[in-house]
Amino acid sequence: MNRSNDAFDFAIRVAELVRYVREKPERFPLAAEMLAAGVRAGMAARDLEDLADAAQASRAREASAAIDEVRYYLEMAVRSGYLTELEAARVRQMGTDLREALTGESPLPLPLPLPLPLPLPLPLPLPSTYESTSDHPDQGASS
Repeated sequence: MNRSNDAFDFAIRVAELVRYVREKPERFPLAAEMLAAGVRAGMAARDLEDLADAAQASRAREASAAIDEVRYYLEMAVRSGYLTELEAARVRQMGTDLREALTGESPLPLPLPLPLPLPLPLPLPLPSTYESTSDHPDQGASS
């Protein structure tokens, strides 16, 4: 696996996705920032194999931060309706794989939607006034 080539491929894929988003009638307002982050990721990982260990680690962290930024913009685009989950999935996965190859770490978690309320442990019994009868409005009785 050549991390430099993978980073370049990631930058190209981000550029293609940005072009796609820009061609849609409703333009994603952060498309330019997503493109810049993708290019930064590719540039930071450029020629990593030719660098000394300390420089490699620094550039890998820089590329990793740019990948996380792209992932954040992707999540914003999906949640705001500019992209579907399917349209963002390939670039997101490429970023995850590249970040792991560069740093050996899993990517930072994306913000999750607000948690849903927990269900009650047991269903509560209905009061006697709500017992099922044939003339109850919810039972479809006609008047």
